[in-house]
Amino acid sequence: MLVKISKALDRYENNVDPIRSNPDEYLIEVQFKEKNFSYSIDVGKNKTQIVPERKEVLSSAPYENYQIANEMENVLTSSYPYSLADIFTKPEIVTTFGLEKSVTGDIDVTISSDFSELLETDWEIILKKSFGDELNFIHKRSTTPSKGRQPIRSNGLNTLVLLSYAYKFFGDTHDKISGYFENEAQKIFSSFFSNFMRNRDKPNTLTIARYINRNSINSLALSNYDVLHISAHGKPGKIGIESIDNSEEIDWLESNSFDLLSKQGHKFKIIFLATCNGANNLSNSGSVAMELIRNGIAEVVIAFLDGAGAETSIPSFVKLFYEFLLSNKNPEEAFRESVIRMKRSEKTIKLLPIYYTSNE
Repeated sequence: MLVKISKALDRYENNVDPIRSNPDEYLIEVQFKEKNFSYSIDVGKNKTQIVPERKEVLSSAPYENYQIANEMENVLTSSYPYSLADIFTKPEIVTTFGLEKSVTGDIDVTISSDFSELLETDWEIILKKSFGDELNFIHKRSTTPSKGRQPIRSNGLNTLVLLSYAYKFFGDTHDKISGYFENEAQKIFSSFFSNFMRNRDKPNTLTIARYINRNSINSLALSNYDVLHISAHGKPGKIGIESIDNSEEIDWLESNSFDLLSKQGHKFKIIFLATCNGANNLSNSGSVAMELIRNGIAEVVIAFLDGAGAETSIPSFVKLFYEFLLSNKNPEEAFRESVIRMKRSEKTIKLLPIYYTSNE
């Protein structure tokens, strides 16, 4: 199932007089096999706000312990137009979703757009309102083609894990997520050991780097790696690494600094953002995941929409994803299998990452 979102085009009366489309008007196309449905919506009207049930996955400790409650409350509140959700209650769309499930056994949804105001709304919540928890749909987000970069030289899965221990920012203290790094890194480490013999004909290097700041990243041979895994604090449009002068202080990398991760035009096969809000464009601050794709820094980005859940969502998903990836599945297959396995798990984990790639 493909959902394409584009700006509405000007219409013409009698093929002569153009009717200018509203700046807030978008064209939504839903495609499945030979079926194609088109709808127009105005995102400037009839907005509603909902609060997804996500707090339970953020921490086993009280939510207040994160000490970022005010900021996270804004992030956890999703806003979308009624008219967008209404599309997926239309009988023809409900029937088409049911047909896909009967054909494939699952519902896979690809959201394709370059407009983050709709691309990065909470599609899981939108679809759940119509199809419920029993349906097994998968998130995949596409953007426009990325800027040109040098092709990836390696055919292997050399992986670099960057761990940032920063947690203080302008007097505020974030959760010390470094306490979860051992568990997360161990999941990746064990995946390599359990699968490396199956990939003995390919490069198979794992490097774990701690205390990451602008200088230390510059010292790394980034072009030797195919996969980049970043464990750090995150805000919409930003990755929190460490200040050069004090490893506890957060230095926020923004989109104009992301080239730091792409020396000599190198493009990663995969960047896994084990951060909060890597897939979140809040208040037009930009989306880390989308910017990494647009700038050609990665072919695929995996990122979380809200709070990433360092002690629950991330390690559980990381373990599955790298095991599937290292057993010779491609990134999309590894992601899809991991999502399905997580959804079928007995654990109460409702926060899943989002898969990004370009339309190339």
